[in-house]
Amino acid sequence: MSIFLCCCLLSTVAAEPPSTSETIASLVAALRDPDVELRGHAGFALAAIGTPAVDPLLAALADKDRVLRAGAAYALGQIGMPAVAAKGSLIKLLKDEDRDVRRQSAYALSKLLTAERDQLPSPAPVPPPDMPQEMPKK
Repeated sequence: MSIFLCCCLLSTVAAEPPSTSETIASLVAALRDPDVELRGHAGFALAAIGTPAVDPLLAALADKDRVLRAGAAYALGQIGMPAVAAKGSLIKLLKDEDRDVRRQSAYALSKLLTAERDQLPSPAPVPPPDMPQEMPKK
């Protein structure tokens, strides 16, 4: 193996990994890809990143590209509670001209609302009205 090739391999191995913001930017850009499977994987990856991906995805909801808007809505739904601030933007997108944007927005809202509901404490059980409150004493 030549010294040049060894140096190239070592520089590749020693390279700094991309920052979280660089990773998010690349994944948000991947949401524009025509391949639906790739977009799905990018959405899952953004969901795995979680909170740091919310603001870039919120910005993507306003993009002119319908594919990006739909992908961003999907990813926000996958993120769950950390993305609850997106509800207002997603509600507006329910009137988008593109069917897929509307569908993904509705999906995301269902996920966010479910996540919100699951954060609430469970109400105390209330007995049905026809059941006696106390057991009769014998």
